[in-house]
Amino acid sequence: MAPGGFRRVERKAMKVSSVPRIAIAEADRALAFMMAETFSAAGFHVIGCVRSAEDAIELVQSQRPDILVLEFDLEGESNGLELIAEIKLRRLATRSILVTGWDINDIAARIEGVHPDRIVRKPFMPQKLVEVIEHVHHRAQPNLRMAINFPSPRLAMQMN
Repeated sequence: MAPGGFRRVERKAMKVSSVPRIAIAEADRALAFMMAETFSAAGFHVIGCVRSAEDAIELVQSQRPDILVLEFDLEGESNGLELIAEIKLRRLATRSILVTGWDINDIAARIEGVHPDRIVRKPFMPQKLVEVIEHVHHRAQPNLRMAINFPSPRLAMQMN
């Protein structure tokens, strides 16, 4: 209890660093390497590159990147949209950028409620992908922290 008999409720926004932490899920090793080099040169922190959805979910679960850049066609049993669905099912806060050579209309027909934060069509210029990452990361900002003294739990719930 806070002074005066008020209940203290603290609400923390997801901590988002100024340098985005990026994970890459891409079956093509050369493309994954190019993306990792481009992201590092742009000042992003690349936490890992994987080739399958199964490895990607493990990486996201353990390292908690800000953004996952992923391909639709991954190695293994699951595709990129299924990976995004699994991340959302597990309530992980990682945002997603789907990079694909598929026709956007074909992807849109498969989405069925699973929405990446952005879709980037292959081929792409590396700088374009950097700009998309900056935009998606910026949407997760600012890092706000709010602490308020509420007179009752009922009012606290109404304010959230």
